[in-house]
Amino acid sequence: MQTVRDITVADGADALHLKAGTLVMPLLTHASDADDSRYPDPGAFEPERWLSSSAPRTTGVSPFLPFGGGPRFCPGRNLALIEMTMVVAMVCHHFELEADTTAGPVGERVTFAMMPTNLGIRMHPTDRLRMGHRKSSADAW
Repeated sequence: MQTVRDITVADGADALHLKAGTLVMPLLTHASDADDSRYPDPGAFEPERWLSSSAPRTTGVSPFLPFGGGPRFCPGRNLALIEMTMVVAMVCHHFELEADTTAGPVGERVTFAMMPTNLGIRMHPTDRLRMGHRKSSADAW
């Protein structure tokens, strides 16, 4: 979608100036995730709502499509999920994780991708984390 003329969009104290022909990508997933007919209290940070074992939704279809869907489905989905699983497993193996609540309540910032705000984690190395470095690449084998 492109703007057909120059436009200024005001958002509180800030203003965004778009020239004619600027490509605009609407984020419709945020609107569907904020629908209280799908989730009770949609504005609350409740990541467990995405787990299949959590309380049932009021409708059977989830609007959460981080990798798209249909013929435009992301071809890197499986690789991304495997990589994320491996990174989380390695971090959990080498560190003890603790929530950092000093920044305030967890929220969400919507940009091209949804990003959490005030989501702090303290990481404490375990004895399984080997500190130091190898002398040469040959030592790895």
